[in-house]
Amino acid sequence: MSVTINGTTGISSIPDDIVTTDKILDGAVTDAKLDITVLDTYLRFEQLAPVATTSGTIVTISGIEPWAKKITLMFNEVSVSGDNDIIIRAVDNSGTITGGYNSSSMRHSTASTYNFVATSTAGLIVQSNALTDSLVGTYTLVNYTGDVWIGSGTFLLNATNMVTASGLVGSLTGPISGFNIVLSSSNTWDNGGIAVLVEG
Repeated sequence: MSVTINGTTGISSIPDDIVTTDKILDGAVTDAKLDITVLDTYLRFEQLAPVATTSGTIVTISGIEPWAKKITLMFNEVSVSGDNDIIIRAVDNSGTITGGYNSSSMRHSTASTYNFVATSTAGLIVQSNALTDSLVGTYTLVNYTGDVWIGSGTFLLNATNMVTASGLVGSLTGPISGFNIVLSSSNTWDNGGIAVLVEG
């Protein structure tokens, strides 16, 4: 028998069956056990499994939850078969978003030279260079307000050059649920992989 002490009513007992052992001993915490207000209040993280960028013309990333407020795409030695640029396209409840972007990317050939600028309204653009080059770095998107996302990225290119990128996604009709990442022309993916970290 449990006992409680109250300054107004004095000492009283609490029947043993009020707090059951299954509520105490079960240490597994799942979304189903938590009130939605708790989930919305506290920061959440989820890392999706890496997707290979070793063949084909499109990389598909799915499974991003609607609570996402920050999404980081991690590029691990990603390369393509030529000099095509990489185009990151968001997916929402209406499908792949192919317009309404405002993005640019620059490749830095030396420490003091900024050149090879590319822009796109069809996706978030990341400069590539040539068959032998690979990208290592991150592109992070943060929810600005509603369905507007702002992003930027920094990449090491082939251990000698640097690529920067930034952009705006402003034509969504709902939360981002994934990405379709394509190339600017007829090249194919030939190395590496992309993983995603989601924060709420």
